[in-house]
Amino acid sequence: MNDVLDDLAALRPGVATIERLWTPQQQADTLAAVLAHDRRPAARDHRLIRPPRRAQRRRRAAGAAIVAIAAAVVSFQVVLPHGSPGGAAPAAAAALEGLAITAAASAPADLAGPGQFRHLVVQTWQADMPDRGVAETRQTFESWTAADGRSWRRNYGQDSTGHKIDQYLAFPPGGDQTFSASPAYLASLPTETTALRRYLRSHASGSTSRDEAVFVAVGDMLRSGIAPPKLRAAAIRVLERTPHVGIGATHTDSLGRPVIRFDFIDNNRRANEIQSLLFDPKTASLVGAIESYASGQPWFTSTTVSSGVASSVPPQVLARAQKVN
Repeated sequence: MNDVLDDLAALRPGVATIERLWTPQQQADTLAAVLAHDRRPAARDHRLIRPPRRAQRRRRAAGAAIVAIAAAVVSFQVVLPHGSPGGAAPAAAAALEGLAITAAASAPADLAGPGQFRHLVVQTWQADMPDRGVAETRQTFESWTAADGRSWRRNYGQDSTGHKIDQYLAFPPGGDQTFSASPAYLASLPTETTALRRYLRSHASGSTSRDEAVFVAVGDMLRSGIAPPKLRAAAIRVLERTPHVGIGATHTDSLGRPVIRFDFIDNNRRANEIQSLLFDPKTASLVGAIESYASGQPWFTSTTVSSGVASSVPPQVLARAQKVN
């Protein structure tokens, strides 16, 4: 079934073609119209998707045909129910599409150029025994990543025993895996949604299912903030086509900032776990992650406090950093 859906999705024109003939505002208007349409099936209709009404013949240019195909694909993705083979829950798919449009239109001003560094400050919290509310580790990770992928990082805070943490580390450029992706590796990935989805489903691993592996891989790809805009948009659209993804109840992060939260919940394979990704609705940037029990009680949180571009790495970090192979 997934292969059939992939082939159908492949009929959609490329993002560049759609954006040239169909502006972001027109896309948003079409999506709003789709969501406002009554999608309840008739009493005797047990199929997943209502068959489309026969369109009246129009004497239009090819551009109009492309718009119609794109709108049909959007409605096809949006009406699939949560947990179906085709993709995320309807509300999640709609929110993800909005984020993808924002991501694709964003300028790469936050990407480090030659002689610059991507600067991130991330706070994490982890409870060793969250069900009992004891033993927690709080750390701050401040990093500087060069355009070639080399990075320097300072980790500070305290562990679950109360001991202080203060480390300075230097990392090589990274590799060809999503959890330690180098800029060169990210730049080599396909930016067309279907192609990227197929790549991740065949390469991502380390999870209980392909769906979970893809969800985790997208988070890994976007967390550092070094993925180019087109890749960000494609990765977000991959989540649209990933089952078990829904909108989370939380609308703010640990700092009280507005976010859109997406939960991955697979009751068959991980009945007592929720994995969540938090996005900034204005920039479509990934700004946090949460792992929690089915009860909603978190045992791990990660929050991007700030991000931007720096002209240099602080001298004390360069002087004290220990190389990590």
